Amino acid sequence: MTIHKLPGTVQVDVDDLWVYYESIGRRAPAGCPSPAYEQGVPRLLDLFDRYGIRATFFVCGRDVQAQRATLREMIRRGHEIANHSTWHRPGFARLSAVEKQADIATTHRLLADGTGVEPRGFKSPGFSFAPDQLDALAGFGYRYDSSLLPTPYAPMMRVAQRLLSGGTVDPTHYGQARYGLAPLRPYTPSRHKPHRPAEANTAAIVTRRIAPRGRSGASRTGTRPYP
Repeated sequence: MTIHKLPGTVQVDVDDLWVYYESIGRRAPAGCPSPAYEQGVPRLLDLFDRYGIRATFFVCGRDVQAQRATLREMIRRGHEIANHSTWHRPGFARLSAVEKQADIATTHRLLADGTGVEPRGFKSPGFSFAPDQLDALAGFGYRYDSSLLPTPYAPMMRVAQRLLSGGTVDPTHYGQARYGLAPLRPYTPSRHKPHRPAEANTAAIVTRRIAPRGRSGASRTGTRPYP
């Protein structure tokens, strides 16, 4: 029996514990532990080595200085490090174009200085996406944006997170319902309908689908920033 392997990517959002506090409107306590980097990342690196996987780690600028050695180890093992914003601010899509550009620029510089490698990919915090961020990414020479979450369950996920956490959840978290219609393969997005492919002269978006119950695996697609 022949097994046909489908091409895909493995992405890791390295959201440390402070992110989860702030994503529901709470301030992380002083001395907040770092389980993502201290326990999670080392285990994933070993797992990926075992199976020959080369992944993309999306990193927040806030963590770069403290985790420089770990980030360099990721690169040494053949993985990509990408931009996941500076402060993982809820409602990233609602920031002005200038604010988005400044945030992206800060983490771009931190990652380049901290690892010696300039990032070429971006993912919005909480999948909070707005088309104008593609312009900023293109200005830095980025090749893709992975900020769309093409699942019809996004609205329900927001409600569930709010109920389970007892906190507040930004209305742009997990993206718009129409993004559930986005393709599952990398594509160049329409300027005004980023969940739809454009004819040409645009940027590429990488999206990720959450599999419905009863189906295994997760597929992701992407889009590239406007050239």
